[in-house]
Amino acid sequence: MGEALALGGDLEGAEAVSSHVVDPILLASTSPQRRVILEQLDLPFDVVAPDYEEHDPPGADVYDLVREHARGKARSVAQLGGLHRPVLGVDTAVAIGGAILGKPANAAEAAGMLERLSGKTHVVVSGLCLLTAAWEVVEHAVTSVAFRELTPREKVQYIAALWDRVVDKQDDLPLSSWQRELAHARLTARQVDTATLAWSQVRSELESKLR
Repeated sequence: MGEALALGGDLEGAEAVSSHVVDPILLASTSPQRRVILEQLDLPFDVVAPDYEEHDPPGADVYDLVREHARGKARSVAQLGGLHRPVLGVDTAVAIGGAILGKPANAAEAAGMLERLSGKTHVVVSGLCLLTAAWEVVEHAVTSVAFRELTPREKVQYIAALWDRVVDKQDDLPLSSWQRELAHARLTARQVDTATLAWSQVRSELESKLR
């Protein structure tokens, strides 16, 4: 606009260009967290569910993976953006020691994941793809997170939450070594009928052994 005026251009025409209203971003995600982020940035947006199925091949590079997923989500609904509306796709993954931790399928896997993260530093990698019919930008960001060591009490609490499943399918559950040890102790503690042994008593006994 300044250049147009300096060259003796038409003021009305310059204002018409500068006042063009940009369409809201089309967010290819139903994640409430991502909606909150855009709201905090005060960016206008509409939400649409991406038509994209994620595949995480074994040994995949976490940085390449989140970028590919973000691109796939954005491209899956790109036609809804028309010629000018920007479409945003986002994907996030957690990795430790080069291995990607997928979403736990059940409480047992969630507890095992927490044990794996306990006392270690992992990375949270977010991929982002912003595109229109004319251009496409793909980036990623990395955050390192230090996870504190879980206490014996917390470990026992996780086992307590899983107890109903552990009793029925102890051998079939993807438990780590400490989880199996606690489950075995719960089942065989002093040869007492485990159905009548209170968790408060078991918790105290197991915590004393883990100190």
